[in-house]
Amino acid sequence: MSRVILINNQTAGNNKKKIFQYKVETRHATDQNFQLCEKEFRNNFAVGVELGAQLTIYHKGKVVVDLAGKVLEKPYKPEKKTNEIGDKCINNENRELMATIIEYSHQSLQTVYSSTKNLTAMCVAKCVEKGLLLYNDKVCKHWPEFGNNGKENITIADVLRHDAGLFRFHRQGKPKDVMDQKKMFKLIEDSPLNYFKSVHTPRPESFIAPPADGKRRGYHGVSRGCILGCLIQKVDGRELQQFFKEEIVNLLPEKLNGNVYISQTEEEQKKHHFADMAPYQSRWCQTDPDIGLYLGGGKMAKFAKENQRDGSIFLMNSVSFGFPNSVMSRALTIGSASGTCNAFGLGTLAAVMAGKGTLNGVQILSEETYHLAHSAITQKYDDVLLEEERFAQGGFAEFRLTHLSRETSEGRGSLIGGANNFGLKGSFYGWGGSGGSAFCWSPEYEIGFAYTMNGMASFTLGGPRTTRIFNGLFESLKQMGYE
Repeated sequence: MSRVILINNQTAGNNKKKIFQYKVETRHATDQNFQLCEKEFRNNFAVGVELGAQLTIYHKGKVVVDLAGKVLEKPYKPEKKTNEIGDKCINNENRELMATIIEYSHQSLQTVYSSTKNLTAMCVAKCVEKGLLLYNDKVCKHWPEFGNNGKENITIADVLRHDAGLFRFHRQGKPKDVMDQKKMFKLIEDSPLNYFKSVHTPRPESFIAPPADGKRRGYHGVSRGCILGCLIQKVDGRELQQFFKEEIVNLLPEKLNGNVYISQTEEEQKKHHFADMAPYQSRWCQTDPDIGLYLGGGKMAKFAKENQRDGSIFLMNSVSFGFPNSVMSRALTIGSASGTCNAFGLGTLAAVMAGKGTLNGVQILSEETYHLAHSAITQKYDDVLLEEERFAQGGFAEFRLTHLSRETSEGRGSLIGGANNFGLKGSFYGWGGSGGSAFCWSPEYEIGFAYTMNGMASFTLGGPRTTRIFNGLFESLKQMGYE
């Protein structure tokens, strides 16, 4: 148990001090070379910006950091507030949740939102390896009806890179649509390419994606996973979660079984403890107090207003914040958002990728497949996320971090900004999830990295908590002599 002095961002000006209690458990002793990562993880609790969190780091195929932490007292009284686009940040259900002391351990699972995209991209890579797909294939080659309404030229790589022009579907989807495969297929097939207005002033006022002169990038927050899940079912016959379990999880059962899911049946859920996602509120929104649900900052809220009057740019825009904590939500198969995992499960898969498809002699993907999935990188400005992004044809982002990425021009502390990894030459690949989770790897440094948490903050990818830990990681690598 640790007792720390918290100077909250909201009260620091008045020098008001509050003592918080928290506990961090280590399942494996932290390697001496990575003590800075543990220090930064603990510091997130010390400054009052964590509720429950896990961190797993592999180096050269071995676990070097394996932490789980939680607060030991009622952390705060939630504020009653709405965001810029009218969604309630905290409802009665969530106020009750946040008035309790949470249970949280290494075994706890939580929703990891867009970190799920890496899991689905691994499944697509497996399909490529099995000869079922090619990244440059048009989707309609395997799924003819997908080509309806102007979508006939979209390739699988377009979908994976968020270049397909389907950042949302033509009508609002609901959970029951996702549960019903026939409805899901039809929703996708009937959707036309998206028209939307850019709110980034240097960009054209309006456009259709993809335009005739090249494909524009607009983050497919939910739609990417739905499309790819249906595609895998078309070419393989198995639904996405079954494919993922049989082709990936079962190859490392002692490490992955019970630790990582794209979706779970109600019966499977009874076997696990879930750390419910806690709502956005100012204690975690250190630099952006005005950020609303589902969306990044003021510009993203403006984007939503300009492009869809009901306030969401993604698929399901009628559910409450508490929906991800429900049995139904965890049973949905959305290959871009529905994953329930812990850091150890994600970190193990990150270590597989750091080993170019292999961990401790167990091959999940061939090295050839790994390189193929990480090749043909394109860098484009994303008119939904309002960030410059580098995506490989396999759907994995390449990113580098700098001190500047702690505070971008919009103050969001993004994972995907930056240019030089504090002077280190290597890159990281992968993606993160809404609120701040991260799931990434580096073959150059032989690092597999996973951070998960259940205290949501208003960051699309990464955030101060996440980048703080990355700061410790990069400093550790530099001290170890990496360039």
